Amino acid sequence: MPPEDLDRYLSEPRQCITSAAGDSPESLEDLRTVVFNGGHTPDQFTEEALAMLFSHLSSANQSSFNPAGPIPPPLRPYETKALLSMAGIYTILTKYNTPQALGAAPIGTLVDNWPKIRKWIQHFFYRALARTAPPSQAPITSDEVRFLQMGEDWNIFNMVVVILTFIRQDYPFFKSVVSKDGTFTLVMKLWARTVRLDPALTTTPHTFHRKATLLFSDCLQILRGSGKTDGMSAQLLKEMGGDARAIAAFLTRPIRDAAKTTHSEFNAQSILLGPSMQLIHRLLDGVTGGVDPRPVFGQAFFANSTTNPRPFMTKILVQYSARCNVNNPPFIVLEILRCAFQLCISMTFYQDAIDFVVKLLDGGLLDVYANMVQALAVLTDLEIIPAAVLLKHNTATFLSHECVIVAAKNALHRLEKERKADYMALKETSSGLKDAWIYFAGHAFERAILKGVYDAKFHKEDKLSCAFCDVRMNERTLKKCSGCKFIHYCSQECQQKDWKGHKEQCKLLAKNLEVYKINTGTYHFFEHLVRSDVKRHMPGLNLLAQHDSRTRGADALIAYSADYTVAPPIFSVFPADYLADDSKYVELGIASNPQSQAIRRELLEKVRAAKGTRRVVQVEVCGHAGTPIVSFHTIGREDFAICSAPVPVSFNSERPRATDGNGNMLAVQSDWTDIVMTDAIYGRKITHDEFHSYISGHAHHLGRSDQEKTVPERVDDAVRRRKDQAEAPCCRDRSGRSIC
Repeated sequence: MPPEDLDRYLSEPRQCITSAAGDSPESLEDLRTVVFNGGHTPDQFTEEALAMLFSHLSSANQSSFNPAGPIPPPLRPYETKALLSMAGIYTILTKYNTPQALGAAPIGTLVDNWPKIRKWIQHFFYRALARTAPPSQAPITSDEVRFLQMGEDWNIFNMVVVILTFIRQDYPFFKSVVSKDGTFTLVMKLWARTVRLDPALTTTPHTFHRKATLLFSDCLQILRGSGKTDGMSAQLLKEMGGDARAIAAFLTRPIRDAAKTTHSEFNAQSILLGPSMQLIHRLLDGVTGGVDPRPVFGQAFFANSTTNPRPFMTKILVQYSARCNVNNPPFIVLEILRCAFQLCISMTFYQDAIDFVVKLLDGGLLDVYANMVQALAVLTDLEIIPAAVLLKHNTATFLSHECVIVAAKNALHRLEKERKADYMALKETSSGLKDAWIYFAGHAFERAILKGVYDAKFHKEDKLSCAFCDVRMNERTLKKCSGCKFIHYCSQECQQKDWKGHKEQCKLLAKNLEVYKINTGTYHFFEHLVRSDVKRHMPGLNLLAQHDSRTRGADALIAYSADYTVAPPIFSVFPADYLADDSKYVELGIASNPQSQAIRRELLEKVRAAKGTRRVVQVEVCGHAGTPIVSFHTIGREDFAICSAPVPVSFNSERPRATDGNGNMLAVQSDWTDIVMTDAIYGRKITHDEFHSYISGHAHHLGRSDQEKTVPERVDDAVRRRKDQAEAPCCRDRSGRSIC
């Protein structure tokens, strides 16, 4: 527009706005003056200008068009005014397109007039989609020619995205009204055009793609709450011709680019990074395809190394969290951090989840939390909550696997050795990170002790035994079952005798080895971990057993449940008869599984035959694919018969304990872990009296001869000091009663 038009508009804005509401040729020119100069409208005239523009979008003028029907080439007169009015709303909104000015935007006016503008948005959007030539070659009106002259952002698609972005600011309205009127489908189609690089989208790539991606991501989030996410994801796949990998490649590109750039180049790469990670996070909750139960987008992202974002996540987290060490980190940095945490959370529910968690820890995940210490004053719950959830719930819950325990131990060692001040600050901070950090570090410390003791005492001693006669590998040579390659036998005779019971398990165990990557060694360690946890929490489990008449008494047929998929884990007690009741296993998804039914019934018969000397432990654990694996183990009287007095809560109160179903911490008794833990704190091998004083709460300030070492180093030393003993020392109080 000529500069004199802007001067005239600013000198007499009300007169120009009033005239633009009319029907004369002069009024149409004044309407164009308001539209092309809308971004300069004085604040006191904004509402008046918007009211005039909405007057041209009256519902009466919408009755004669059908967006789904044939589209006439030229615009009718009222359509010309509607197009100009939509452009005018867009130009006025550009005044508020900064974080500082957003709060003053006329969101209420947009919401109040939404019924008027909604149909016109859809009309012009679908009309633009139906074009066979770009606007530069076949404009629908002379005003569109002017739009093209004004710049790339002056096209219908960008106008629609900007208006919807402001409507999104009224989240309750966006969720309750806009989600039901077809607008979400429009957003999906628009975003699909960005993936296909539609030539009609001649906008500035970064800003337009950012807004469109954020809008579509918000739509999926809202639909997820209503249970309609699958439908929208299915529509997106249909729009893309079923090509989920094209979507995965499009969204992964900003992640790969950002991870490859140098520190100084991050600003140029970051505008699409947060929205892309957020949308991947939303899509990973999408639809399944055909007979394959895995989500379609999960397959698209993780089945191909070129579309897999996992290898880049730790680097992005480390480098962007390092940029938080300023008084006022840019909004884009905080957005990237929270989106990266959210995406990592989602990716722990997919195949190779255990490997992913190990790579996060090996790659510097704990350094991310150390980086955040310096910025806790400026970080909000939007960043803190997903960071805490990733650490406590989506990393610590994998500390049942040997490789994760080792990775966590090594990561804690590196952090404490190289960044001692930040390591200590994470325990002392009052932010939302404190609880997650203390739980993770304490749990990893405990598991590292268990792993060390296992390696020293049990790894070679009883790793393998004949599945039928129980003879151990150090007594006779054992051979694997050729079917499952999991169970071992000392002779063909034992294998034949055991086949009736092993037949149902053989295929299942073979699947575990192939799909869940469970081998004999990892399975044996996990069995040891479960027995150790049950034995340690026996005082609490015995109290739980007293709550039900069917689980009381020394000879009661009871079973234990250990749910390691949550943090802290949840332990419970239930009648062993439940094992034969398939209705109790519907939620776990194994009620109608023939193999599960056979295993559960077989275990129940074994427990009945043992007459109270054996019990079953039902276990849920996060597996290789990130989803829960349900397994059943049996323990003998030696694991549950002896129960010492509970260890006082004052003894290392920060140490994680399992809870019951109501969230109450279970009472524990002392075990090998306590002895080694106290050894590590003392810096030497403690005596029985010292240990007794410690767990009784009488010794709080202990000798620290090797405190220059890290906690993992002291743990390793303590395990070595105890490894030559055939069994844990029996710790007794002064009356001679065992406390171990």
